[in-house]
Amino acid sequence: MYGNREAAFTVLSWGSNKGGILEALEMLKADDVEGRLLQVRLMSPFPTDELSGLIDSAAPLVAVEASFSAQLAQALRQHTGRACEHLVVKYNGRPMSARELYGAFNEILGGEAEQRMVLRNPYE
Repeated sequence: MYGNREAAFTVLSWGSNKGGILEALEMLKADDVEGRLLQVRLMSPFPTDELSGLIDSAAPLVAVEASFSAQLAQALRQHTGRACEHLVVKYNGRPMSARELYGAFNEILGGEAEQRMVLRNPYE
């Protein structure tokens, strides 16, 4: 867990997205918005007990994944019964930048976001 343990705004992710997410959370903090990242490092056995206590207070719970189908969010729901309110995905093989994640997080916090947001290269 990274960030403010008591923050309601919670991002769930795994793998190489960590750096961009942490930077985006720092950008939100500059806007007086507290957030936290729950980074899953092992998928099997799934860390159900460790995540359950942390996701209870998440509002919203946002999954950030570099995959089309948001497999971590599916595993979370399967093992804990908790669905993510928002999915932020990018599946074109390019890394997620802090700037695009910051924009997505602001849309979510502003109530303007779809449940599933696909980050795209503007030139695609």
